[in-house]
Amino acid sequence: MEKEEGAKDSENLELKAEITRQRQLLDDYTSSAKQTQNLASLIPGDVKVSPVYSMLQNHILDCRNLKDNEIILITDMMKTYYPVFINQLMSLSKLSLQEQLICMLTKRNISNKDIASLTAKSESTISATRIRIYGKIMKTKGTAKDFNDLIHSL
Repeated sequence: MEKEEGAKDSENLELKAEITRQRQLLDDYTSSAKQTQNLASLIPGDVKVSPVYSMLQNHILDCRNLKDNEIILITDMMKTYYPVFINQLMSLSKLSLQEQLICMLTKRNISNKDIASLTAKSESTISATRIRIYGKIMKTKGTAKDFNDLIHSL
């Protein structure tokens, strides 16, 4: 009887370990699927098959910052796929290349965390920059949400 209970306890421990392992795998798959879904929503249509999109996706996944020539590639891609947005943005205020990049990445719903990673800045710096850009464009104080609303309205 004692041997049977010991065998059952051992079997229960093995089952619990297997359930824990399966839960971890499910969590990993869910996280990966969410990242893929988020990345897929970043840039619409044909842009997703461009080398620039792949580069941006890889940089986000690898937490690598962008080099100057890569920022120029992204800017060119945005000009190609979102000419109205770029023209409206540039007509509102003269923005630096870094400010333009933050606007473009925000337009594509990239998080502050990912923008910070891509630009080698802190999240708080990105938030402050977004608020500063809003003030530069609108000539009034605003919040990061005001900035998002403005960028998404263009």
